[in-house]
Amino acid sequence: MANSEQEALLQTLRANKAILELSPEDSRLFVQSILQPRPPSEVPKLREAFQRYQSMVQGKSHQTDA
Repeated sequence: MANSEQEALLQTLRANKAILELSPEDSRLFVQSILQPRPPSEVPKLREAFQRYQSMVQGKSHQTDA
């Protein structure tokens, strides 16, 4: 493996390792959010994203009707 490729791999591994090193409380919250996710209606950014998606899909269906 070329030296630059190896360094890139090591940087990626270090970055991912840092992401996985959570405090006990953060780990608990992360697992809780996976096991018991909030309904989409309670997550404003998700609701906004869904509304944008609906607008895009509706716009495309009107374009194909013409």
